[in-house]
Amino acid sequence: MSHVELQKEIARFMPPMTAADFCDRNARKFGAKEALVDHRRRLTWRQVKELSDRLALGLLN
Repeated sequence: MSHVELQKEIARFMPPMTAADFCDRNARKFGAKEALVDHRRRLTWRQVKELSDRLALGLLN
């Protein structure tokens, strides 16, 4: 399967969205579930959304 064919196949199941849309959707759908994990910290989807919203507001100011 070519790269283009793979992209078309994925698009059938997952509509195109921005990173912000992806984060918002997952915060609503999986709020308390882990989104990011490393050796020092674990963040839920809700926490990722809150942090990304704070970052976005900071960049606007």
